[in-house]
Amino acid sequence: LKSEALAKTTIRLKHKGLKVTVHYKLKKNSPDWKIYDVIMDDASLVSNYRYSFGNIIKKQGYPELIRRMQNKLKEFRAQQ
Repeated sequence: LKSEALAKTTIRLKHKGLKVTVHYKLKKNSPDWKIYDVIMDDASLVSNYRYSFGNIIKKQGYPELIRRMQNKLKEFRAQQ
């Protein structure tokens, strides 16, 4: 049995004449499938975050990354 899958989708916005391809990488977490990455225009969300987080850690340290993430979480919760 396979434990990973790739779902390829195309979103069409006819009124704007747009077509966007979005791929979802999934892993099986018995019995459910969970999305762990989203790819648009050949750009992986996971790869982009990994690169961004790595740069913050390299330049400003791990505590700064955690501080930024905590601030973003507070902002998000305040909007709820």
